Formats: sequence, C-alpha cells, structure tokens
Amino acid sequence: MKSTLLLLFILFSFCSLQCNNKGEEKIDENKLKEKMVEVNKAVVKTEEQQIQEFISRHGWSMDSTGTGLRFMIYEKGTGKRPKLNQTARIACKIFLLDATLCYEYKKEEPLEFVIGQKDVPRGIEETTLLMQVGDKAKIIVPAHLGYGLLGDKDKIPGNSSLYVELELLEVL
Repeated sequence: MKSTLLLLFILFSFCSLQCNNKGEEKIDENKLKEKMVEVNKAVVKTEEQQIQEFISRHGWSMDSTGTGLRFMIYEKGTGKRPKLNQTARIACKIFLLDATLCYEYKKEEPLEFVIGQKDVPRGIEETTLLMQVGDKAKIIVPAHLGYGLLGDKDKIPGNSSLYVELELLEVL
C-alpha cells in the first residue's frame, strides 16, 4: 500500500511540475518513462523484501519460478497432472501477507477454472500446473501474478502480495 502511495505521489508531483510550466514546455516523455522505471523498481524491491520477511518469519523453504512465484508442495498426491485447457477444481484460502483471509473455497464448494483461460490469478494457475491431483501447496503470489495494481476492487487492495493455501482436488 505504501508503495502505491509513493507511486501516486511521484506521479502527482511530476504532473504538478509540468502543469506549472503553463504550456511553456512539453512533457519530456523520456524523463517520465525513466521516473516510472525508477518507481517500479522501488515498488518491486519493497515487495520482494516483504515476501522474504514473510517466508523467513514462517521458517519455510520455498522454491521459486522465473516469474517470482514462491511455492512449497508440502503434501504429495498421486493423481494426474493438469494441462492447458483442462478444468481444475481446487480448495484454497487466499490471504494478504498480514494474515487477513480474503477468500476461501472449500472441498465441498471448490473453485473451478479452465487452465489457460485467465479465470484466476496467474500465480494460482501457474502453481496448479506444477501440481498433481492430491497435492497441497503453500504459495506466495507477487502482486503482478495476483490482482495487480488495482486489486480485485473488493477484498484485495491494489498491489498486494498474497499467501495462498491450495489443494488440487480434481482435473477434468
């Protein structure tokens, strides 16, 4: 949240400075792009620190993918692995890193989605492809693989990393 506020402050400040020129100078798009890259790097660095602190606090050893997803399959199943365009049914709990429970899908009322159709956050879909039916995993989803800069406009604020407990129940 602080990083989002920082981003908005910098953008507002930059725009205010440009507006004070009263049309005398055009906005330098290259400078704006450079500032945005700097701000984005700072946001990513802060998020990375928060994720590392969360993992350390819990004493977990997690694997990482090239996208920044962290995962730990802590219980192995024996079922088949899902593939693109198959329907997956999962039980999961989605938390903010401060332990606020945002959503829960139980075995009796699972979350069902078609893999590859962008029906769920990319981090959940990516993890599902790493699992087999019966696996249980703990995952940390960075904001860009979750609900992004705007959040879900309900329970998940913008630019939020997520902790997810996930079980792959079935692949159809």
